[in-house]
Amino acid sequence: MAGSIIEIEKDKKYKLSYMYKGNRHYRTVECKTKDSNILLANFVMEIKNGNKEIKDIYFVEFSQLYLDNYAKPTLANKTVWEYKKYLNKRICPYFEKYLLKNIETLDVQNFINLLGKELSRESVKRYKSLLSGIFDKAILWGFLKANPCKLTILPKCKASTGTKSKSLDLDTAKKILELLDNVDKKHKLIMNIILRCGLRRSEVLGLKYKDIDFVNNILTVNQVIEYIPHQPLGLKPPKTERGHRKIHISTELSAMILDYRTKEPDDDLIFNWYNPDALYKWFKRFLNTNKLQDIRLHDLRHTYANIMINDAKISIASLSELLGHSRTSTTQNIYIHSINAEQDAAAIFFDK
Repeated sequence: MAGSIIEIEKDKKYKLSYMYKGNRHYRTVECKTKDSNILLANFVMEIKNGNKEIKDIYFVEFSQLYLDNYAKPTLANKTVWEYKKYLNKRICPYFEKYLLKNIETLDVQNFINLLGKELSRESVKRYKSLLSGIFDKAILWGFLKANPCKLTILPKCKASTGTKSKSLDLDTAKKILELLDNVDKKHKLIMNIILRCGLRRSEVLGLKYKDIDFVNNILTVNQVIEYIPHQPLGLKPPKTERGHRKIHISTELSAMILDYRTKEPDDDLIFNWYNPDALYKWFKRFLNTNKLQDIRLHDLRHTYANIMINDAKISIASLSELLGHSRTSTTQNIYIHSINAEQDAAAIFFDK
């Protein structure tokens, strides 16, 4: 048996145990339950290697092993693409001349500090998370004794310049629906589905005709379009179990979808492998042509959600199901400003 874990305090403190060459070794660690196996593997490798030389390999070589033997077989294609981007753009150029075993905490901290001068806190956290994951796998596979990323801290980072979420009010949303009468049938239908159902761009473009129950007016999200730059479009299941969901639609929207259909088989995509990037560019032209506020396409999903809270008065739990969030708390955190506005209105209700 490759060691054992004895719980001392649930989700906080554990005793690691490993028998090697007739001697029993122990170590007490403080960690979350999910991290205890990684720490045990680290403990076992330390004991096994003792004074033996850890195999020499450069960080860049090991990062490819990580991609080939862990990331590609287990993670989503889009995630692998993002990891490659992070590695190629910043991580590998910085650690290009480092043997994996020679990378120390200070080396990683210096790298993270440099990132903080150029990137937002959230971006730096993503880089750190990837690096830590690579080092954890190096421990499990016997290339490292300890993770040099564990004791690093996030520095002061560059202020985020990312576009903040925006939400339109009900009147503006209705105006957009009216303006859509002047565009082609494909884009009119896509935009109506997004505004009326709150679907993500990838979910709308992944719809098949068989996902629409025209009798009961129900739309089902069964798959999404997977868009990775410079690669063919693909289909994949929704990211979470709750992403796979049924949404009741109006008779008007159901008729609009039916009217758009020609003679395609049920298994065909409604929008025929339409590129998400092309849709985004069309949307920007639509806003400009109609002199509308410059917003992201995803902001129409936020618009739907806020209208559901403020105007339709549905519960957060119901909205969470409609949006396909994995947890109700996610919905609550994103739309807390709308919830607070409701609570403010409730507080003065009897004062009117």
